[in-house]
Amino acid sequence: MGLLGKKKEKCDACNKPFDDLDECRTHMKNIHPPTKPCTKCSGLMAWERQHTQAYGNLIYVCRECDFIGEMWRYYP
Repeated sequence: MGLLGKKKEKCDACNKPFDDLDECRTHMKNIHPPTKPCTKCSGLMAWERQHTQAYGNLIYVCRECDFIGEMWRYYP
């Protein structure tokens, strides 16, 4: 909770806090876009969620060569 009981939004990937949902969505769109070019082949990497009991991972996985480009751990 933020000041005066207002809930802060958090980025799913990096847990960065934001004052409002629009700010958070802009951050996700610019910093963690849905797809990226693969650094290993000419394919596209898309992010996926992997869940465990204690935490989750957001990972960029290439659809062609299965290369894992980036990974962030987050706690729901």
